[in-house]
Amino acid sequence: GEVGFFYAIILVPEFSSTRIKIGFTNNVSNRLASHQCAAPTAKLLRSWPCKRNWEAFLTDVVIMHGKCIRSEVFDVAKLDPLFRDIEKVLSVVKRTIDNK
Repeated sequence: GEVGFFYAIILVPEFSSTRIKIGFTNNVSNRLASHQCAAPTAKLLRSWPCKRNWEAFLTDVVIMHGKCIRSEVFDVAKLDPLFRDIEKVLSVVKRTIDNK
């Protein structure tokens, strides 16, 4: 699988501190800049190294923490528990792959 990053961007911080855009990218800086064309105050919250084929189950983790507003845009209850769960899932996946 292609290696890149799973990211969480807060699109409009002045509107909501928990409405995020998630996704996979090869270049986090370029991806943030592209979102800032439409949402100039968008900010990168977190990014995690991952493979493209992990994006689907990482998205499932986000779904468990919030409501899908639009494709890859979610209102989540709290960011910290979401980020902890993403890191737990990534830890398990990496351990599983390393043990094969």
